Amino acid sequence: MPPLNLFKGIFGKKETPRKELHPGEVPALLAGIEKEATDEFRNAMQEPMREVLAAREELGELMDHLHSVERDKAFHPKLEKIAVNSLPLFEKAISSSLSRPLPEDPEEFYDASAESLKGMVKALTGPGRYLTGVLPEEMKAVKGAVNRVGRAMNSMNPLITGYRAKKETVQRLLSITEEYRSATEGIAGIDRQIPRMEEEIRRTEDAMDGKGGQEPETSSAEEDSLARLKEDRADVETALNEKERELRSLFAVVIHVLRKGEKIAHRNNDTLAREIHEVIRLLEGKSLPSYQEVSAPLSHVVGLVASMVESGEITLKNKEEKELFSRPGQITARVEELLSDISTLSAQYGEIDTQIGVHPSTRRNIAREEESQSLQEQHETLVNEKNTLAGERKNLVERSVTLRDSLGSGLEELLGIPVTITG
Repeated sequence: MPPLNLFKGIFGKKETPRKELHPGEVPALLAGIEKEATDEFRNAMQEPMREVLAAREELGELMDHLHSVERDKAFHPKLEKIAVNSLPLFEKAISSSLSRPLPEDPEEFYDASAESLKGMVKALTGPGRYLTGVLPEEMKAVKGAVNRVGRAMNSMNPLITGYRAKKETVQRLLSITEEYRSATEGIAGIDRQIPRMEEEIRRTEDAMDGKGGQEPETSSAEEDSLARLKEDRADVETALNEKERELRSLFAVVIHVLRKGEKIAHRNNDTLAREIHEVIRLLEGKSLPSYQEVSAPLSHVVGLVASMVESGEITLKNKEEKELFSRPGQITARVEELLSDISTLSAQYGEIDTQIGVHPSTRRNIAREEESQSLQEQHETLVNEKNTLAGERKNLVERSVTLRDSLGSGLEELLGIPVTITG
């Protein structure tokens, strides 16, 4: 081995082995760390706690002495007055601080001692500052006892700060561990759900493609009878449409002549104009009028308008108008005939349509369509749910990686060694 490598091998820094931890091991590890930290903290706090108690006891004795001491009467009267006024206030403030109970628990002891010390310092800087000139030796001793409490509290500060920081770190890492556990369980749960959903999606797709079961047999006779019914319905529909077109065409010719009569009637007879207008409204409606509805008013106004044609008030320009209004009775007859035909054809259409609707083949087709629609909706729901779960899984994986890294770095800082989270 070359001398340099040999030298490095002897004196080189050895790398600390990495500690591998499963998340399930972390709570017990952290509980042990917290217990160890608590025990160390309690032990380290014993001496400063005893010092605080001793200083408080000393301060109590000094206050008893201060209360009974004979002040030098040679002091200036103003100083004597100050002492008389300030001493009771000072004694009361110190006694109040000393009366605060100090719990045995080190953390609670620290907090209570800190509050007690605040009261002592406030007493010294308040009424106590007037007593120094009157009772210098006694006040020096009191300040010394208070300083003992302060020094003991100062020695506690790093202990309490370090302990609380470690406890806070432990609680934070426990929270991260629990959140990480919840995230990994969520991922595992989704991983169990998705294959079942994919199987259900495949099942619905097979059913939609006709692979999921056998189609019920349909006889050719049934199919033929349904086909004939549909042909009959189509023939009736064609005849019905033709009759409606013929009637609308007749209405158009009649309306054209009636409008001329309406204009003349406006000049001569408002009542007749309104009657003609109402008939035009019936003939122009989107729905065809019934014969009972239109027969009487149509016959009435057509007769009156025909008389206007005969008298020359209305001039007819085409052959169809002349033929119709030369014999106005045929208009009403033709309307009656066409409306009757339309009514008959409509009834035939409805009857055939009903037969088609209740036909076994139709009912099977409807059932298949409903089943197909149901499968389609079920398929879409399953796909959406699967996609939602996949999105949730992605978020949980990203979150778990962040939590695992945070847990590992936190444990490394806490333990002082490299840590790898294995789960």
